[in-house]
Amino acid sequence: MKTKFIYILSIAVIFSLALYGFSNNQKKKKKMVCKSTSGISYGFDLPDKPNKELSYVIKRKDNKVVISEKLKKAKKLSDFIDYFPHNWIYEYESVTIGVLSNGVEEKAISKNNFLTKEQERLISKAKMFDLITVKVHYDSKNPVTDKREKNIMNFALRVSPKHEAEYVGGYYKMIQYLKKNTGIEVLNWSTDIKKRAIIHFWIDQNGEVTNLTVKESSGRNNVDEKLIKLLKSMPKWTPAKTSDGEPAMQEFEFAIGGDMC
Repeated sequence: MKTKFIYILSIAVIFSLALYGFSNNQKKKKKMVCKSTSGISYGFDLPDKPNKELSYVIKRKDNKVVISEKLKKAKKLSDFIDYFPHNWIYEYESVTIGVLSNGVEEKAISKNNFLTKEQERLISKAKMFDLITVKVHYDSKNPVTDKREKNIMNFALRVSPKHEAEYVGGYYKMIQYLKKNTGIEVLNWSTDIKKRAIIHFWIDQNGEVTNLTVKESSGRNNVDEKLIKLLKSMPKWTPAKTSDGEPAMQEFEFAIGGDMC
């Protein structure tokens, strides 16, 4: 009888301890959630916590550019296409060069990487912001089978000023200015993870922001308007310049969002 009583008492004690431990753990969890949602950082993030850190990126609109001086002196493709991959090519079939100017494209064809007189004439007269396209048809040699394979390479380069426009004080100062002057509407929008907006704009000959165009909307009209206002409020830049030192316009892309990868 005594043994049975001790057995029942032991089970009751174990059950009480387990119940206390579960209750205490729940209190800790509740406390952790309260702290996390209060806006105070304790060295961890809950899975559903939004990323409020905005990324700001400004870069020239065209990734591949070429200056007119290179085009005027070019005798072969590598003279105006940086890092042209000669080692990929076993034999050329044709090289088509095009110049798109004011919506009209003119083309000239050669048999290899050396430019014909017509191609030289075509690219040498290209104006600022014209688009130069190059299509290379060639044979490569498969290193495994040793057989020839037909391939195509495409290039697109925008004729741009020799000296790019620059924010006075440099890139870091520009980003700091944008962050400091970002409105509450944009900050509230940024709590939506993976949201972004892209705006194209020009820096004119006087260094002022002009011709702004929303290329990818934030999804909210008031946010788009605030972003345009933010860019317009920037202090004057140092304008782009040609090789002759003449001020020139240049187009840029502004991207903002929580995930810019």
